[in-house]
Amino acid sequence: MSHENKEHYQSEKEAIHLLLSGIGDEIYLTVDAYKTAPDMWIAIERLKQGESLNIQDVKTNLLWEFGRFTSHDGKTMKSYYSIFYKMMNEMIRNNLTVATMQVNVQFLQQLQLEWSRFVTIVKKNHDLDTISYHKLFDVLKQYQKKVNEIRAERIAKNANPLALVAAAQQYPDPY
Repeated sequence: MSHENKEHYQSEKEAIHLLLSGIGDEIYLTVDAYKTAPDMWIAIERLKQGESLNIQDVKTNLLWEFGRFTSHDGKTMKSYYSIFYKMMNEMIRNNLTVATMQVNVQFLQQLQLEWSRFVTIVKKNHDLDTISYHKLFDVLKQYQKKVNEIRAERIAKNANPLALVAAAQQYPDPY
């Protein structure tokens, strides 16, 4: 990291710390999601002007986020779980309850394609009505090494044009 970038990063970090340490809980909960000090400051200004979301809007936004939550290519299971966990905590903090089955299905369905084989194993061996997504994470993370191998094979296959052509020739277009 260049000296200039490091100074910018340090000043941004210090600004965020100052903002968060000097505000009340009601404001903190609103601006906690923002990653940069300017974005936090804009949110605080909105709150000061009375543009805060009411609780019904917050709940609607959380349910919307829950419904469209998904894993992104290249992310690890740990980062996926961490983001999901934060979202669930936010829902709990706002008294939003979702059935255990629905939470587990959302957690499992939105994993990347490489996880599908292992998700099927987990579905067969566990009762999704009673188990927590924390336990599902613990079970799935034991397959991380195999998923990494599958991902590496897929990347290697797609990166090598000859392998891509060979794979396509195995399944010729019937039309």
